Amino acid sequence: MLRLFPVIWLLFPGILCGQSQHPATRRQIAARGGNSADRTASQEQSLTETANTALDLIGIQAGATVADVGARNGEFTWRLAERVGSAGRVYAVNSQPSTLDRIRKTVAEHGLNNVKITRATDQDPKLPAGKLDLVLLAGSYHGFTHPQDMIRWIRESLKPEGKLIVIEYRKEDQTLAVPEDERMSVQDIRMEIEPEGYKFEKVVGVLPHEHIVIFTKSRPN
Repeated sequence: MLRLFPVIWLLFPGILCGQSQHPATRRQIAARGGNSADRTASQEQSLTETANTALDLIGIQAGATVADVGARNGEFTWRLAERVGSAGRVYAVNSQPSTLDRIRKTVAEHGLNNVKITRATDQDPKLPAGKLDLVLLAGSYHGFTHPQDMIRWIRESLKPEGKLIVIEYRKEDQTLAVPEDERMSVQDIRMEIEPEGYKFEKVVGVLPHEHIVIFTKSRPN
């Protein structure tokens, strides 16, 4: 498949060189890539504690092919790998070699051999076209420097019935010790992702600090 968006690049050259604001919400775009941005220790702990509950709520099918895009410490990766089982496959995606080495070590410690370590760019997760049942963005979407490019390529990687799962800290929760630009509302998530060829399915569960928002690929008109 030809991996080009020539018309979009000509009309919106800022997509190539990085954006300061997302055109759908005017949200400030991260200055560093979501694959490489560091989380604080408290954020890492919160997401780690959330991992099992979140995956239970999402429902991971045995034998599925899934991706953990923006994977950091491997806490979601190895849990996904256990749930899809030996007949499934997990792509652990990040742009930083040091982070991928850490994930590789975590996966090895759990004795798993169904994880493919994948080095992405800030614009492209480098996933195979049309092969994914589910792509998980666990606290990583808000940090993408090229969110539209990333979401478009993720869509290309999904099967016709594939799902995109976005987990983000609640923007409306002012008690969180998380910077406002690292939190998102469901409305903002939908406004940014739906125009890129996705259909909103539902918000799953009620986690104490995070939204879980599920999308499917929308059908061409």
